[in-house]
Amino acid sequence: MQGNLLKAKVYEKGYKMKDLKKVLKKSDYSISKKLKGTTPFNNKEIKAIKDFLNLCDEDVTSIFLS
Repeated sequence: MQGNLLKAKVYEKGYKMKDLKKVLKKSDYSISKKLKGTTPFNNKEIKAIKDFLNLCDEDVTSIFLS
């Protein structure tokens, strides 16, 4: 999990982390743990992030599978 890369994509698309939190319906604490890699994102969350940020498959792989 590349939390910093995900954050960069959020800001690159003109959003803030609070927007991602709303999309995922998660608390600040939960998002923080996921970005640090302590708790993994599940497939539904990854799909929601991909759709929200309009990420290509390569971005998804770089962020979540490395």
